[in-house]
Amino acid sequence: TCSKLHCDNGGLAITIAPIIGQKECILMHRLDGMSCTYHLNASLTHIDLDKYPLLSQARIWKTVVTPGEILLMPQGTFHQCRNITPCLSYSRFHLDHVNLKPFLESYYDDDAPEIHHNEILWNCTHGLINNIDAMVDQAQNSIRKGRPPNVLSERSVNIVATLRHLRHVIRDIARRMAVTRIVKGPQALSPALSEHQQNHNIQNNYDWDTLVDDVDLCLHEFRFRGLKNIPPFKPVKKKAVLENTLDTTSNVVAYDTQLENAYLNLPRAKQTRRPLEVTDIKVGDRVYTKLVEKKVKAIILQIVPDLRVAHLSYEDYPKIYDEFQPYENLRSTKGGTLRDEDIKKGVVVSNRWGDSMNKKQDYRGKVQFTTCETMLQVKYYGLGSDKVVRWIPMSYLLEIAEKQAEKPFTAGTKSIASASRQQTQSRPHKLDKKSEKEVDKTVETSLRGQLRDSLGGTCREKPPQLLGMVSSPRRQKAKMRVATTAESNFSSIKQGVSLPIAKGNENT
Repeated sequence: TCSKLHCDNGGLAITIAPIIGQKECILMHRLDGMSCTYHLNASLTHIDLDKYPLLSQARIWKTVVTPGEILLMPQGTFHQCRNITPCLSYSRFHLDHVNLKPFLESYYDDDAPEIHHNEILWNCTHGLINNIDAMVDQAQNSIRKGRPPNVLSERSVNIVATLRHLRHVIRDIARRMAVTRIVKGPQALSPALSEHQQNHNIQNNYDWDTLVDDVDLCLHEFRFRGLKNIPPFKPVKKKAVLENTLDTTSNVVAYDTQLENAYLNLPRAKQTRRPLEVTDIKVGDRVYTKLVEKKVKAIILQIVPDLRVAHLSYEDYPKIYDEFQPYENLRSTKGGTLRDEDIKKGVVVSNRWGDSMNKKQDYRGKVQFTTCETMLQVKYYGLGSDKVVRWIPMSYLLEIAEKQAEKPFTAGTKSIASASRQQTQSRPHKLDKKSEKEVDKTVETSLRGQLRDSLGGTCREKPPQLLGMVSSPRRQKAKMRVATTAESNFSSIKQGVSLPIAKGNENT
C-alpha cells in the first residue's frame, strides 16, 4: 500500500514502529509542504520540475524503517508512506512540552474530530499533578529527616513549567464550558459517547472547574515544599462568567440584547398543513417564516436553487444566532480557503459578521450539517433591527403574508377606460397612500404623452388624476365617469374639435 503526501492534524507527534516487514517513508518539512507542492498537487512519485519548479526547493528526507526501529515524526511533518514488503506496523501519537502549543491550537480549531483532545488533556494534567505531588512528598520527607530537599532535575523543571502553562489553558476551557452551559444549555456539554469512549468506559462529564482548583493546589504545595509546614491554600473567589444575561432557562436566547428581547415577544410557530412550493413565491413577497421556535415576518430578497450551504452554530452564542451560510462565505480558522469536501459535520470554520467590510469581524462556528437545496435570502421584520438578513430553506416557510404588488400599468395605445378597469382588477389588495401616489404619477405621465402626440406639441398643463386608488364605491364610480369622459374628449381632440372647459370643476 502507498499513501499520498499529507499532514495529520491534531498537533501531535507520530511514531511508526514496524513489527513485520519494511516501510518506506518520505518526509517533508512542515514549512515546505503546502508551498513547494502547490497545495499538495505535486507528486513525489513522478516528479515534474517543469510543472512544479518549487518542488526542487523542498527539504525532503527518505528512509526505510525495519523491525526494531522507531521513526518519530514531529507534529506538522508532511509524509508519504509505502510498504516495500507485506508490513505490520504500530503507530501512536505523542504529546510533550515540545508540541503542546500546536496541540492546543488544534484543540481550539477542532481540526481533528477523530482525536479526543479533552481526554488527552485531562489525562496529561493528572499525570503532571501526580509527578509534582511526588516531588512535594519527597521534599517533605527530606525536611522531616533534617536534610535539605533534592535539587530539581531538568525533567522536573519541564514538568512544573508545563503544568503552569496548562493551568491557563484549563482555566480558559472551564470558562468556555460555563459559557456553553449558559447560552446553549447543559445538554450541549453531554454529547453522545463515541465508540472509543464506550469501549473504554470514558465519560464526557469532565469537571474542569475542579481540575483548575486541583492544579492551583498542586502548584501552591510545590511552591512551599521547602517549608516544614505548608500554609493552607486559599482558592481565589471566582467572578461571574457572563454578565448582562437574560433571566431565562431557554437555550435559544441568553444575552439582554434588542434582538433576543424581540424574539421573546414573537408568537410561537405552527406548521401549515400544506408546505409552500417554490412556484408559490417570488422575490419581494412578504412571508411568515420559522425562527427557531417562533414565527416572524420577512421579505424575500433572493431565491437560489441548488445552493450548497452549511448550518453553523457559533461559539459563545445561543441558538437564535445559528444560521445557514453558503460555502463561498466560509473560511478556515487559520485564514485560508476551504474546499467543498473539507466542509463537513463537526468542522470549525470562520465566518464574517457585520454591516460593512470595515466593521465585519470573524466568528468561529461549528458545522452542524450541510445540504444542497433551494435557499431563500430573507430580511426579518419585528426583531428590533432591519439588518437581520439570513438564508433559510423552503421548509422554514410557514405562510405568505403579502404578495408583491404588480407593476403599475403604463397606458399606451389602449383606451383610458380599459386601463382603469385593468388597474382595478389586477391589484389583489388595497395600496397604501404612498403606492397610490406612485400609480397616479405613472398615469399622469402617460396622459401627458398621449396629449403631446395628439396635439403635436408639448403638454404643459397638468392633466387630471384619473386612476388614483379610492376607498369608497361612490368615489370609484365618479372616477370611472371621469375616465369615460376623458376617453371621448381624446377622440374629439384627434378629430380637431375644440372642447369647452368647465369652470369651477378641477376634476374635469
